[in-house]
Amino acid sequence: MVVQAGPCGPLNYQEVFTAIHHTIGSVFDGVASYRVHVPSFGSLWGFVLAGERLDAATLSPDEVDGRLAERLTRTLRFYDGTTHQGLFALPKYVREALATEDRLITLDNPLYAL
Repeated sequence: MVVQAGPCGPLNYQEVFTAIHHTIGSVFDGVASYRVHVPSFGSLWGFVLAGERLDAATLSPDEVDGRLAERLTRTLRFYDGTTHQGLFALPKYVREALATEDRLITLDNPLYAL
């Protein structure tokens, strides 16, 4: 599963991104977060991958490139194995915030981005 998890820039990563990661991590065994600049949003945006057997963040560039070669008939302009590795290389302050986040989003305890 992949979830768009809100803004993830230096000033707004703790609005909802870290809480979404924590909430999804309470349900799935494997969780990995990444961020990418989304031009239409004008900022870095966070995403959370989750699954029962997830190891997406540790795939080597060669493994990603191999999977792309098997599944695509053309090359991509943005994404390849090196880019994949970079997406998951979150800055230290984001990694620390993910590790210490304790907000759990529930029906009784919703979280809204302003």
